[in-house]
Amino acid sequence: MEHIIDRIIVIDLKGAMAHFREFYTNSSSLTYSFPPRTVVTGILAGVMGLPRDSYYDKFNSQSCRLGISVLSPFRKIMNTLNYSYMKSATHFVINQGQHLQVQFETVIPAESSSLWGELTYRIYFWHSDKSIMDEIKNRSQQRRYKYPPFMGISEYTAELEFVEEITKDRIQEIRSDDYEDFATVLNTDLIAEYGLEFKNGNQPLQYMKEIMPLEFKSDRSNKSTGRFIFEKNLQNIRAKIKSPFIRIGDINLAFMEVDNATN
Repeated sequence: MEHIIDRIIVIDLKGAMAHFREFYTNSSSLTYSFPPRTVVTGILAGVMGLPRDSYYDKFNSQSCRLGISVLSPFRKIMNTLNYSYMKSATHFVINQGQHLQVQFETVIPAESSSLWGELTYRIYFWHSDKSIMDEIKNRSQQRRYKYPPFMGISEYTAELEFVEEITKDRIQEIRSDDYEDFATVLNTDLIAEYGLEFKNGNQPLQYMKEIMPLEFKSDRSNKSTGRFIFEKNLQNIRAKIKSPFIRIGDINLAFMEVDNATN
């Protein structure tokens, strides 16, 4: 592992609904099941008050590592939204009653969930700049944000809840050729060939895959993408991975970034 991970800040991103727009959709606004790395870095940069599009280098994959776990059961619903038809600046003043209908997908908590009304995503955060880690820790503890966090779009407000700070003495860097249970989503570039198991004991595992942006260039165009899997029923992913990973107690986590991310 190139980076010395000697400290990890753990925070939960919580909200009632979410829409993390898939970057390859056009007329229909589909959503990812969990926030992409670009969304999480945008939330953290906003909490710190960094201007739009100014933070991409500061949170690049060499300086910042993120792991994400999906903690709450969820489902997706599709709605039809009416967008105002704005062909020119005059339409902001005089709306002629025209509109565009767009299919819009939203992530909401599963009806059977004991957490009904709340989506929860756990974020494991490390940065090479310790002052950034300190600021994120303090702002999430105090819920004091320069710009408020939200679940993908400004209409879906969110909260950051500080969980804990994991110190060096609790962090183990593990290399393993065996199948291990991972609490975080996994970048498929980390998984060895034939490295997924589809049962954990007698428990069947159902994996879903999402193709997501990892980083933006300074002009907000896509710099790199990744393919990620998660377990549909919120079980651990049972996998054999090619790179070292982090173990904290009995929890294994892998960061979203890999050095050979697709360009």
